[in-house]
This record gives sequence, C-alpha cells and structure tokens, in this order.
Amino acid sequence: MKYYLPFLLTPLAALANTQTDIEQITVSTTRSTAPVSTVPATINVISAADIAKQLAHTQDLSQILGNLLPSFSPSRQKMTSAGETLRGREPLYMIDGVPQSNPLRNGSRDGNT
Repeated sequence: MKYYLPFLLTPLAALANTQTDIEQITVSTTRSTAPVSTVPATINVISAADIAKQLAHTQDLSQILGNLLPSFSPSRQKMTSAGETLRGREPLYMIDGVPQSNPLRNGSRDGNT
C-alpha cells in the first residue's frame, strides 16, 4: 500500500492548484449592461450572513433593512407603512431572486414581506 499512496494523492495535489471561477452577475436597470461603478443608482446586496446577524436582534424585515441601509428609515407604525421612507424611487425587494414587491406601484406594507 505504501507504493500506491503517492499515486492516489497526485490528483488531490493537482486540484489544490486550480482556481475557482466566480460567477459574474450583471445588474441592469436600463436593459443595457454597464459596470456597477458607472450606474447612477445605488445598489445594495445584503448577504444571508448579514441578515443572520440582524435576526439575533429583531425578526422585523423593516427594522433589519433600517439597520443595514443608511437610506432606509423603518416605519414607526405597525398597521401602515406611514413613516417608512427610502430616499429615491420605490425599492424592489427580492428574496433569493424572487420579487417580493412591485416598485412600479406603491404597496402598503412592502417592507414587511
């Protein structure tokens, strides 16, 4: 067995030197591709790890967004979205790529999806 072990470990050594390609995501607001640095808009991506850290403090999505996004002020009322503000246009909330709101129409409780 001692003669076969180096031959069995050779493929593992070859794999250790390979690079992992990271998928590039194209974000488009005008249906034309452009680097994020040249787009005149603010794009915030919140990772699952960021949300997990915030879930230790609150279960309210509006409060989590208020803690993570400087431009978002969560609602102070529970039954309406009155007081919930975000500078700029209405946001599109997406969870795992699935839209949770419609930025073309103002929904009543989009931040609480």
